Amino acid sequence: MIVLAIVDNRQEMALLREALSSFTNTTILVEHADRLSASLACLAARRFDAILLDLNLPDSNGLDTLARVQAQAPELPVVILTDLNAEPLAILAIQNGAQDYVLKGPYDGGAVYRSLRTAVERKRLMTHLNERIAGQ
Repeated sequence: MIVLAIVDNRQEMALLREALSSFTNTTILVEHADRLSASLACLAARRFDAILLDLNLPDSNGLDTLARVQAQAPELPVVILTDLNAEPLAILAIQNGAQDYVLKGPYDGGAVYRSLRTAVERKRLMTHLNERIAGQ
């Protein structure tokens, strides 16, 4: 699985990488972008399976961040990274098309992987359903 992690905090990114690398059942390659602008360039240049997204970046904030990522890569599932106090915003993000959210902090690599895997499958099923509806 190839994941684009859009996170501006280097310490947060280190915790995330450590957790995912300790999960040994599968290989998870993580590319990192610390700004929305850099992430949009990554999305244009490379194929990813999923996106881990912090909604609050130096060059974008809140649901606008999600909307811009979705506009660039509408086919990719997005999992939001959020603080406990910003959980309502993460729920709004799900209502706006994100597939799931994960609380920041000490990460459980298995839990993050399951969230990503579920997001990929949910997005695939939603795409298939939408194609069937459009074909009727």
